[in-house]
Amino acid sequence: MKFILTAAIDFLLSGELFAQFTASDPIPYKELKESEQKISASGDIKIYHYHGELFTGVAIEKKLASYFLYRIKNSKKHGKSSQYPLTNKAKNEWEYQKGMLCHTRGWYADGGLKSEAKFNRKSRVKVDKEWHRNGQLNQINKHSPSSSGYKVNRYSNKGEISEKGKEIYVESGRKMVRKKIGKWIYYNRHGKRKKIEIYDQNGQLDSSKK
Repeated sequence: MKFILTAAIDFLLSGELFAQFTASDPIPYKELKESEQKISASGDIKIYHYHGELFTGVAIEKKLASYFLYRIKNSKKHGKSSQYPLTNKAKNEWEYQKGMLCHTRGWYADGGLKSEAKFNRKSRVKVDKEWHRNGQLNQINKHSPSSSGYKVNRYSNKGEISEKGKEIYVESGRKMVRKKIGKWIYYNRHGKRKKIEIYDQNGQLDSSKK
């Protein structure tokens, strides 16, 4: 089994990163037993056991067309966990501190940064960013711990601001969708204000003016 797992990782990784994982004798993720530990100040975190003991090491999991590699220390996810798709070079990465998610990043298949998010001590998003394929910043979302909404700044693929306002996530069927609320300001390609729109708390447009 270790030979198969090492061969899978060898196919996906190379150099220093490969050495980091193979040195830890990775095991199948499905062989870990998962439970939850409630931390009063931070919420719940996942605890992992292997053969009845708290686990430290690296685990590997295959989901559809991707391999996932998890670093676990003293039974909690700690450090970087990564997704490696088999069909392209796009990649996603999650960073944990003692079981709490603190940072995520995603890349396009060409290696350009696609998205990034930073989290507070309760693993709630503080700020997240998205980039256009050409490397220009696409969007910044700033989240408030006391509000369900978040402030949004969006930019064109040439770097000019295009709109800003506030959004919330609402449930629509089985999906969560974005809805604009409150005041939104739109800009032309020269950065000049083009129009203002006002949305109600249900995301319905109330008024619009230039």
